[in-house]
Amino acid sequence: MSGLDLNEHLIREITESVRFLLRLFDENPKFDDIDLDDVRAFTHRVGDFIVNALVSSEEEKTKSPTNKPARKRKNLSVEKDLLSFDESLLRDRIVGQDRALKEIAKAIRIGAKKAILSGKRSLITTMVFAGPTGVGKTETAKALGEVLKPLGYEFIRIDLNIYSSTESAWTLIGSPKGFVGSESGGILTRKIRKNPRVVILFDELEKANPLLHTTFMTLLDEGYIEEQSTGKRYFLDRGIIIFTTNYMAEEFGTLAEQEDTELDLKAMNLLETYVGLPELVGRIERVIPFRKLNERDLMEIAHKVLSKYDREAYAFVLARKYIHLAQRYGVRAFVRKIEEEAILGLS
Repeated sequence: MSGLDLNEHLIREITESVRFLLRLFDENPKFDDIDLDDVRAFTHRVGDFIVNALVSSEEEKTKSPTNKPARKRKNLSVEKDLLSFDESLLRDRIVGQDRALKEIAKAIRIGAKKAILSGKRSLITTMVFAGPTGVGKTETAKALGEVLKPLGYEFIRIDLNIYSSTESAWTLIGSPKGFVGSESGGILTRKIRKNPRVVILFDELEKANPLLHTTFMTLLDEGYIEEQSTGKRYFLDRGIIIFTTNYMAEEFGTLAEQEDTELDLKAMNLLETYVGLPELVGRIERVIPFRKLNERDLMEIAHKVLSKYDREAYAFVLARKYIHLAQRYGVRAFVRKIEEEAILGLS
């Protein structure tokens, strides 16, 4: 380990990791309380920082006498990888929402730059995807989780329609101490404990039980979720938080079609005015409206779906045949019917 160059950034990162480890335990920790998943996550973090330092030191040693730097290694920093995030990474899977994808990519790049400048553990970005049902909001979040998987991200989807009652909300964040099931913790907190680097999708924000609003505000403000039964705090590691809403769907769909330099401000104002959760909405960094899909978009979706079955030639006919399903029920019903035709009707 001699010659290891622990620069200021690495020292800061290791310090944050030690603080992270201390937060895992109570003021008087006992070895029986140690959670192996938490320690494992901590070990991986410190290991990454040491590898960075070792590689940097080796590069210093291999510089030529003319002081020309050696060939740069592949960047191991998550933030620096996110700085180059481009919407083209999502465009292959998402049809008709180019403007929304561009805003998402910009939000990620801005969040990554802020993280680098601050040097602190923080969320990358928090967003609301708003607009009509079945236009790709949930699918976009899934696609983002898939694209970021090589950087260690895990995708978590929470359907808030399921957590509209107090009892169900407790299963998500953990029951208070003394209640049945409190010892097992919450579904979400267990997932974050195992992997704190996540893309979390909270589907249908307006359906969430009010009990969750405080949890959301703490998550958006401080970047952690607190276990109700133990009081332990589980911090996200460069997490990305996404909410979707079908509230004011027509208005957001119309707004997404407008050519307006203040589109983001208008979208935020629309959500704050009508969703009824000003304290929560005020903590969200960006509201991204999704537009209605037109016939051309549906044709492209039909072509993508049918290509899996070597039936692309039927895209035009089937798209026209089932366009009413997309307009009334969203893309899922449209795709489902086209797949049925591809598998059964065209065989």
